[in-house]
Amino acid sequence: MIIELVKKGKYIIMSSHQMASIEEFCSDILILNKGKTVLQGNLKEIKEKYPANRLELSTNVEIEKYIDSNMAIEFSKNNEYSIKIKSENDAHQLLKTLVKNNVEVNKFEIQKPTLNDIFIEKVGE
Repeated sequence: MIIELVKKGKYIIMSSHQMASIEEFCSDILILNKGKTVLQGNLKEIKEKYPANRLELSTNVEIEKYIDSNMAIEFSKNNEYSIKIKSENDAHQLLKTLVKNNVEVNKFEIQKPTLNDIFIEKVGE
């Protein structure tokens, strides 16, 4: 219903702590902390200001032994990984290492932080 209203050009004001929902439905955001504005603007523009911080990866074998100290595995199941990275260069270095070691890479996607990541940075948990 919300998507249909937005498509019709209607403005929707939402209040939520569910950042995934806000990210799905909203183009402009305002984040408050104790009544004070900590972040405001177009969601896409805000996210573009942040460096990539996550790598989604799928391989044919386990890759834990190739993960260095600049990375942390957030999720791992059936050789699918979500890896926290400090820089895009770290992700590219990992890819080079995997290829060098004949690891088949089925998915390699560097991602910007989620709105929840940004929210935690600005407001805390």
